[in-house]
Amino acid sequence: MKRLEAQKHSAQHQQTSEHQRVEVRCFRRRHRLNERQTQLRTATQQQQALEQRLVDARAALKLHELQAHTLSTEKAATEAKLARTVARLQDARQHAAATAQAVLALHQVPAYSVPAPTAAQGDAFGAPLDAAMTRLAQFCRRLQQLQDTVALAAVDVRRSQVRLRNQHAALEADKRVWVKRLQKRPREASAKPSRGVRLQEGVEAVLRAAFRRLDPYETGLVLATRFVKALERDVCVRNAVGGPAALEQLVRQIDESLRELYPAQWATVHWTWGEFLLVFLPDLSETTAVPPVPTDATDVPVAFDCDASSVAARAPAVDLSSWPREALEAHIRQLQRDRAFLVARVQEDAQELQARVVKVQCQWQAKTDDLTHALAALKDAARDHDTARVFQTNELAHLKEELAKLKTQHATALQAAEDAAAAHRQELERRLSEKDAQLRGLHNDHVVEVQDLLEQVRAVQNANAKQELHIRQLERQWARAQETADVAESAKVESLTRKLEKRDTELMKVRRERNALLAALRDQTGAAIVASLHFLGGMATERKVIPLRDVTSKYRLSMKGLLPKQAPMGRGMLLSLLYMGFATVVAVSTYYLNGIANTPVFFGVVMEAFTYNQWNVPVNALLQGDGFVHTTYPSPPVDGSVSVSDLLYKTCAVNDQGCAATFLGDSNQIWSAVGKAFALIPNFDQPLFQDPAQTVRFKHINNLSGWNKAVVQFYIDGHDMAITCMVRRTSFYLTQAQPSTAIVDSLAYCSQRKYDPKWMCENEVDLTVNTYAIQVNKGVASYIGVCKRGAIYLNAGHTAVVTGGLGGSTFVRTVPAIDEYMGGIVQASAPWDVLGVSQCYDYDFSTNLGWLLQIQGVVTMVWQCDSLMLTNSVVLWCMIVYLVVLQAFFLRHSAVSYVPVHMSKTVVGLVILGVAFYGNENLQTLTTFLIQNPVGGFPSMFYALCGPAQVASIVGIMTGTMIQIWFTPRIVTQTWLVMLFSVINWILVFFLEGFVFPYQNQNLPSVCGLTTSTSCFVFDAIPHTYYLSAITSAVVVVVAIVVIHVHGQRARSPVAILKTNSVLKYLRIPDFTSIATTIQGCVIIDSDGAPAIDSGILLMKNMLHVSDSVLTRTSNVQYELLFRFTPPFLRRFFGETVGSILVYEVKDRKITREFDHKMLHEMDIGHMKNVTGYLS
Repeated sequence: MKRLEAQKHSAQHQQTSEHQRVEVRCFRRRHRLNERQTQLRTATQQQQALEQRLVDARAALKLHELQAHTLSTEKAATEAKLARTVARLQDARQHAAATAQAVLALHQVPAYSVPAPTAAQGDAFGAPLDAAMTRLAQFCRRLQQLQDTVALAAVDVRRSQVRLRNQHAALEADKRVWVKRLQKRPREASAKPSRGVRLQEGVEAVLRAAFRRLDPYETGLVLATRFVKALERDVCVRNAVGGPAALEQLVRQIDESLRELYPAQWATVHWTWGEFLLVFLPDLSETTAVPPVPTDATDVPVAFDCDASSVAARAPAVDLSSWPREALEAHIRQLQRDRAFLVARVQEDAQELQARVVKVQCQWQAKTDDLTHALAALKDAARDHDTARVFQTNELAHLKEELAKLKTQHATALQAAEDAAAAHRQELERRLSEKDAQLRGLHNDHVVEVQDLLEQVRAVQNANAKQELHIRQLERQWARAQETADVAESAKVESLTRKLEKRDTELMKVRRERNALLAALRDQTGAAIVASLHFLGGMATERKVIPLRDVTSKYRLSMKGLLPKQAPMGRGMLLSLLYMGFATVVAVSTYYLNGIANTPVFFGVVMEAFTYNQWNVPVNALLQGDGFVHTTYPSPPVDGSVSVSDLLYKTCAVNDQGCAATFLGDSNQIWSAVGKAFALIPNFDQPLFQDPAQTVRFKHINNLSGWNKAVVQFYIDGHDMAITCMVRRTSFYLTQAQPSTAIVDSLAYCSQRKYDPKWMCENEVDLTVNTYAIQVNKGVASYIGVCKRGAIYLNAGHTAVVTGGLGGSTFVRTVPAIDEYMGGIVQASAPWDVLGVSQCYDYDFSTNLGWLLQIQGVVTMVWQCDSLMLTNSVVLWCMIVYLVVLQAFFLRHSAVSYVPVHMSKTVVGLVILGVAFYGNENLQTLTTFLIQNPVGGFPSMFYALCGPAQVASIVGIMTGTMIQIWFTPRIVTQTWLVMLFSVINWILVFFLEGFVFPYQNQNLPSVCGLTTSTSCFVFDAIPHTYYLSAITSAVVVVVAIVVIHVHGQRARSPVAILKTNSVLKYLRIPDFTSIATTIQGCVIIDSDGAPAIDSGILLMKNMLHVSDSVLTRTSNVQYELLFRFTPPFLRRFFGETVGSILVYEVKDRKITREFDHKMLHEMDIGHMKNVTGYLS
């Protein structure tokens, strides 16, 4: 019997062992299958990556082909250029030889056969010699230019060769990298360690720096042996590679590679950087065979990351002793079927994977062959380039030899010309002596005339001194009058200040009396209500008709259904979400405004036209005058000769016509000089204006604001055409000179125009009309040149070329102007058109507006803003979001909003509101500027409305806060009224700031606040409108307070709160009139039929209902909020870390007035009934 049991036990043990072995095998098969699938996915990904790299390689090959084509084109162009250069050199050599032969023939005539030359004959001989000298000088310049051209062509060829060699090295490096990647196998160990030093990123940067130090001219080539020696001595390289031993190994590897690559000429070879990097990429084209993949007994490949020992070591411990025999046999059969299926599946996957690998290898072999053929073609092209370079070098040597011969011939001809010049110099000295005698006689006459003029100047200076003395006397009288007026005004201001302080004191007394009367009235009202309740209670006690319990139950039943038991959210939550929306608007607008504050903002091309985006020329004192061109003005200016720049920079005070009248004479002289300069212009459009016999008249206008737009019209009576000119500040220099030689001066730009008898300031002509540039500097007029009007008008930032001037062609470009607004709050800088056009058809002499300028410029704006916009918006948004989260968790159904109640107890909101109104001038300046200057490619209207949206949102949030501050210590429960007036205030302020105030501003000239500004303006309405939003919003708040007060006096709740309410007992008050403006909308009927009061009323006492059983202070709410978001397994730890908190217990929605200290996990946080925040 025992033997039978032992055999049975042995059979069971064998079955269990067999079952375990089968299960282990199945587990191994599943693991290997997963491994195969993972490897298949990896191979697919690698194949996709290789295909992408192949596409990249093809693109790079196309790029190299394009570069080779470009090099061939450049080579052809260089050969053509060299052919032209050789032809020019041959022509120049022949011309110089002919000139030299002519000079030698002239001087080889016998001396005895030529009589002594007369003066006329000397001039006749000198003219050909001068011409020969001029031609020789031109030949020398041409020769120098050809030398420079040949040198540049040689440099270009060398650079092309270096680029080609670097491209060849890059292709070779890509080939070696791809060969290395194609030869890799997963988990395959290298047979032997790699030879050489691995080139890391930091070492490569140091080697690159050493390469550049040996190549100061950036030719791309260095001597290889010199580079190796420099590396041996370079301390930076030694430190980067890790010491002397690593440096020695690096140098040895480079030297060996150099000798292997260039066995014959390794000492003289030059390397490029790409060829040097190939040393660290070994050529792995010749590789050994790949070892076979190991397999197990079932012909299934072993996984890549494990071997037989690791597989054997991972036998899972499975307890199968409790399985019955039938289950084990069934499980063994299932495992055998799974094993057969998995073996077949793995073999199929292996065959498919092997086929795909062979296919990819074939594809890559074909692609590699294509790349090899392409590389061979590139090598052939490089050899062709080398042959061309050798040919060009030979041609260059030949050209140099011819150049040396030409220099020798040129020196001979130059010596002959110098001998002839010496003879002419002697004749010139004789003539100069005669002219000096005549000059001395004229000088004596001039001295006599100068003495007479000095006498006249002294007389004028004496008269001027008398006038200055009289002016100083008038200034002292004006200063005394001004001082007297200031004293009187100061006395008046002090008197008004004292009266204002007295009125403030009286107003404070009246307010204190009003508060006392209101308090007394509330006490009297409360006493009357208590008395009436006592009276009613006494009647009920005396009659004893119905028990009090029956009255209460009937009252509860009668009040059921008066108010909804549950709603998605209360009015308090809606108001909080509205304020969160306002805070989000503040944050978004502040983000965009902060992005353009205190940084240059590129607007692009801005057009200021006559019909839109109008720009009024600032007029301080309007100067209008007329005169004649050919008239001698007897009174020159005191400070020297006149210049056109005087018209540009003259400044007068606002409406100072005396200053304008004083400058009228100087203006007439300047415009007369401009009119006389017409005679200097060749091929003038109106030659009649160049005739001195004609009576040429002119009318001119100037705004005299310091950056003036002086305009003039020249006309002849009876002639239908006129000449209009405008003065503009211009930078100009000769086309053959450097830009650093540019001169900045004021030029008059003149064009012909139809005569306008009603002309005032108009100068607009067609873009194809010729425009002449004239300079008048210190009384000297000069003609600069002519161009089409379209080259300098409606062509902002363009450098125009004027031709035909006395000095040759000239580049003209505008001088960037900087417009300043409101003392530097906004600056707009732009290279405007060189010339603009003006129009005065609608000019208003009373307001000095209507002189319009049409011009185009590339504008960049800088808005200076020093207010703490970003800080304020972040603080406000975080605070509002925190309060909204508290409202959502603890007061979601409450009629009271937590946001205004909390903010009424802190100064954060008031500070943010004050800062917003304090910086409102900056925002209004930006808004007005962007509205007056719309830009097509810039969202100017969006940024213009960001400022109004920011201010309006802050005002909307603070509306509820200001109302709550007024009613403190009572809480405002008319949330719908607070919401209504908040929205009204937001709409009103946004409309005023965005659509009313900006359109009331006009640009008036002002004193500059920044020294870099050229034109300065103020918006005339902003000094009076930047505080109007504060006044308007304050009026809305006052109206809201009055409406809420009246509504609170008249509104009554349909549900009466009994004195037994737990909130009344907790607060120890007879009713809620002393703590809330009204309880209408704050009472519901609970499930028991009893009236329940909104627990949001307790916010004024800094208490909050956080769960069904706990009432705690608002200072502890942040811990309850964090406790809600804490993972359950950490809540107890968090609660013990915070410690105990003082709480009041709530039972059945009633405050028990029992307090205790509890941990957070003991408060039952997160458990509230359907309607949160109501107490019975």
